[in-house]
Amino acid sequence: LAGLTGLRELCIDHGKMSGTGKSIKSIDPLKDLNQLQYLRLSVALEEKHPDWSILYELKKLQKLWILPRYLKDKEKTILKKELPLVTNL
Repeated sequence: LAGLTGLRELCIDHGKMSGTGKSIKSIDPLKDLNQLQYLRLSVALEEKHPDWSILYELKKLQKLWILPRYLKDKEKTILKKELPLVTNL
């Protein structure tokens, strides 16, 4: 992903029911995608409480979809503050 810095839309999905299948280890590579405007993470994550601060650098992000099991009220509030262009949390 580091070589795709101009990417504007990214949907990570394994093609089956959302959040099932093999878990991904980390969302760290997303921090380099600073042109990203749309992000959909529809996969299971190894961490039960991922570090969403990695996404704070994605200041152009307008749409963000994360599985509800990983995004509690506290995380939603912080993401809304850090990513003011995101309208759908």
